Amino acid sequence: MFITYEVVPPRNPSLKGLLKRLDAITPYVSGLNVADTPLGMPRVSSATLSVLLKDRYGIDVIPHLKTINHNEVGLLSLAYGLYAAGIRQFLVIRGDPPRKGTPVNSLSPENAVNLLKGDTYLRDAKVGMGLGWSNRPKYLERKVRARPDFLATQPFPSREDALKFVKVIDDLSSKVGYRPRVVATYVIPSPRNKAVLTALSQASGLNYTSLLSRNLHEIAEDISFLLGTFDGVMLSSPNDAEMVVKVLNLVEEG
Repeated sequence: MFITYEVVPPRNPSLKGLLKRLDAITPYVSGLNVADTPLGMPRVSSATLSVLLKDRYGIDVIPHLKTINHNEVGLLSLAYGLYAAGIRQFLVIRGDPPRKGTPVNSLSPENAVNLLKGDTYLRDAKVGMGLGWSNRPKYLERKVRARPDFLATQPFPSREDALKFVKVIDDLSSKVGYRPRVVATYVIPSPRNKAVLTALSQASGLNYTSLLSRNLHEIAEDISFLLGTFDGVMLSSPNDAEMVVKVLNLVEEG
């Protein structure tokens, strides 16, 4: 059962509140995903925070690396530093453009995956790629052909949508001759995360706010379904750590 929790670095360099929440969550997860400047806002460095969390909890930590923030030298240097600190997995995404400064457009996520996976010093690192909202076969085929070690999906608004996605990926993998592991993202639909679900609905044109009607047991069933369908689940619940612990207790109980 591979479950990770997505960590949103704070804007305030004080980590006391974040660490208190993670102290409660980490006994229930296999690892932590660390977001990189979400919404393009300056925050505590995902790389620095990843190293601190790796040292504190001793579990897998997967920092997100945004190509829109780095050129080739910058991305490799960042990966080398993380690797030197014992981190062996990265998730490459394009990401939101920066609110301050100029976007860097020299690397696509596909090229970044090839760059990191082809580097001699990173030969045993696992490099994943985040997916955007499109489920068009041509878009997904381009991602699969880059041969990332794993793909991280956007959240699915329903189980039916998740199954349709798996069918497309299976067909494409047969065509390409390569199947990456696939990790499904799931946003805990609690009232405290309503603003997150509303933002997802606006960004995607899909209806995520309807999930707010789900009770604790239904949320646990959703996660169990995803665990049985995909190679892992990345949980996101930026405003409700308490709900994460309650839900994962139910998932563990089966």
